[in-house]
Amino acid sequence: MKRSWRGLVGLWVLLWGLAWADGTQLQQVTRVFEALHQSEAALTAGNTARAQALLTDIRSAADGLRRETETYVSRARSAADGRQAELLRTVQQIDETFRLEGESDRAVREQEARIADLEVQLAQAKAVRTGLDAQMAEYQREVQIRNECMAHPLEGIFYSWDCWRLSFQDVFANRWKALNNDIADNQRQRMRIEGDRQAATNEREAALHRIEMLKARKAELQARRSQLEGEEKTLRAAVVRLTDAVVFWRDMGVLIKSDLGTVETLQDSVRRLAQRADAQSPSPVFDRYDAESVRSLEDTLKDFARSIDNGRNILLAPGG
Repeated sequence: MKRSWRGLVGLWVLLWGLAWADGTQLQQVTRVFEALHQSEAALTAGNTARAQALLTDIRSAADGLRRETETYVSRARSAADGRQAELLRTVQQIDETFRLEGESDRAVREQEARIADLEVQLAQAKAVRTGLDAQMAEYQREVQIRNECMAHPLEGIFYSWDCWRLSFQDVFANRWKALNNDIADNQRQRMRIEGDRQAATNEREAALHRIEMLKARKAELQARRSQLEGEEKTLRAAVVRLTDAVVFWRDMGVLIKSDLGTVETLQDSVRRLAQRADAQSPSPVFDRYDAESVRSLEDTLKDFARSIDNGRNILLAPGG
């Protein structure tokens, strides 16, 4: 019983698949073109009744294909417009990225100029400090001399020439204090300059980092722009080619519905449709954006139908 149930399910799946296959887009398109070519051959052989029967048999299929193709034309046009709008936004983002990159580049140059100026200031402050250190060394030598003079109180100022000379410089303490103040001021000045230099260096490095990020972003946007340009071009080409198809299906429907009166007129009309079906023209490859092929309208519509059936047609994807 279990094996029988599985067999029924398998049979149902097989029958459902066959029924679905009969209604595929490719089979419909193939059937219509085969009927067109067979009717042309029948007319050439003088079998008008068979030609008319073949055409009548595909009337509803041709009308259905026209309506479906009109839908895909609308989808292609909407998708192309969407790509165009996104392309415009992407170009604007690229322009903004260029602007921000320019601002960051100016910031780098400004900070480099400031760093150079601070380097000069620091060198000058260090030169002043060198002078102050030399003066401090001289003062320290004077301290030693004074201590030596004080160690010989009997000789006093006559102990040496330096004792004599220094005895008249009774403002030593004030000079020493002023020198220490100058050294402290110089130290604070150098610390401030070094702090400013470090801050300028940090700002420069931050600006350089922004530039690298902006360059990467710009590369992404430019790649996206190229992609969108290619996709829009393909979609616009799809609109043109599918519009040709709509006109073809419409003219076929008009032919089938019309009373052309004479066999010659019917034969001429069918022949013209067959020639249009065989006419070569550049067409998109509908399962990808980056390819184009010169094909007949018949081959183009068969390939289009095939891509619809296998779900790979670019117009089946969301947004395009």
